Formats: sequence, structure tokens, C-alpha cells
Amino acid sequence: MGNKELLKLDWEFNKGVVFMSFSLLFLVVFGVMSNVDKIKESSLSKFLIVILILILMMLIIWGMYKMESIYKEIEDTITEEEKPRKNK
Repeated sequence: MGNKELLKLDWEFNKGVVFMSFSLLFLVVFGVMSNVDKIKESSLSKFLIVILILILMMLIIWGMYKMESIYKEIEDTITEEEKPRKNK
């Protein structure tokens, strides 16, 4: 496998991480909204929900950061392949 194929695989993995983190974040938020009365009673569940939301947000930010760096690497690889090679 070439460098470009590995970068594309890494890109797809990080895209999946970001998509799944967004999906889980929405599920958590809608779950919290539907059970607000039960959550108000327990401070432990509030703490755990806040921690879960923070972890999911960190995963989203990390995935997007990695996707940005991978995109730049893919772009550099493509521009290097398009450069005319000098014959010696």
C-alpha cells in the first residue's frame, strides 16, 4: 500500500470517530432532555453526564484536528506526484 492509501484509511477512521462522537453526543443530550426530572435528584448522574459530554467533545475536536493534518498530508502527496520530474 502506498502512502496515499494509508492516509486515506487514516482519514476514513478519523471521519468515523467524529461522526460517532457527534451521534453519541446527540443521543446523550436528547436522553438528558427527556429525563431531566430524574437527573435533578442525583448529583452523581449530573457529574457523569458532564464528564461524558466533555469526553465526546474532546473526541470530536481531536478527530477534526487529525483530519485537518491528514488532509494537508494528502494535499502535499498529490502535489508532489503532479510535479514534473527532471530527467538526468
